[in-house]
Amino acid sequence: GDKVGFRDDAPTVAVVATTTNLLVDETSLASNATQDFSTSFNVNYRADGAGTTVYSLGISGAGVPSGVVDVATGQGVYLFLESGSVVGRVGSGGVADAGGAEAFRISVNAGTGEVTLDQVLALTHPTGGTGSPNELINLTTNAVTLTATATDKDGDVHSAFINLGDKVGFRDDAPVVTTNTVGTALEVDETFLTTDDSENFASAFSVNYGADGAGSTAYSLGVKATGVDSGVVDTATGEKVYLYLESGVVVGRVGNAGSADASGAKAFEIRVDSATAEVGLDQIRSLVHPTGGATSPNELITLTTDTVTLTATATDKDGDVHSAFIN
Repeated sequence: GDKVGFRDDAPTVAVVATTTNLLVDETSLASNATQDFSTSFNVNYRADGAGTTVYSLGISGAGVPSGVVDVATGQGVYLFLESGSVVGRVGSGGVADAGGAEAFRISVNAGTGEVTLDQVLALTHPTGGTGSPNELINLTTNAVTLTATATDKDGDVHSAFINLGDKVGFRDDAPVVTTNTVGTALEVDETFLTTDDSENFASAFSVNYGADGAGSTAYSLGVKATGVDSGVVDTATGEKVYLYLESGVVVGRVGNAGSADASGAKAFEIRVDSATAEVGLDQIRSLVHPTGGATSPNELITLTTDTVTLTATATDKDGDVHSAFIN
């Protein structure tokens, strides 16, 4: 009898290539993402038969850099394993801080292999400007692991893991600028050519910086085209007045022989304070008001509607940009 023996069998866990990714969008920090990563493993319990497969998360070291940065503080985010969940915590003074604010949390359902990503704080996305409102950043490839541990019916165990870091991603948020209808008007009276008008147009825009937080909003003037007809006429010469953008100032210049003249006399200037949206109008020369007689001493004329624009450009804290304009 003691010469008759039976060697044990053991389960095997093999890694299967997967295209599954776990992505959140910080446009909505309240929305988490969950993906099933059990298909990344092939479990064979073999002769002893099925026992259990348990999934668990790991990190390459306590306080290891995650590869992402907190927008609000500019500090790196570091990884800690806390009660089976991987928690990204904001560092302090350039080093890991186990008590730092929670930037994100990765958790796993041990029985199913479903992994959930909960982003708590906005993260820096390095490409700014208008072209990257949904830029994707990932954790460092080997910083986070997911392990499948199979136990067969008589207790033999085998494990395998995948790197999860490069499969965990965070999409960028971007600011949004919208326009509002306002009754603000910029008007001067040529009875007093030395008296300018100034009005604030900030209320014509609503700015939402989104999850990344406030950066700055800048206001700028524009013209429909260089030398475009303004829609008003110089009284002294009978020539039309044409528009030019000169160092951020809209200048109305008197034409010559029925055409635009970039060196013509200044008829008026429109300026804007780029930080406050305070717009000023300075009339320099008298303009033609078509209705004569005694009944129109204060007749109002205006520029052609779409010839001059005011644009608000918002930049959030990690450099994303969005603009909107009013005529």
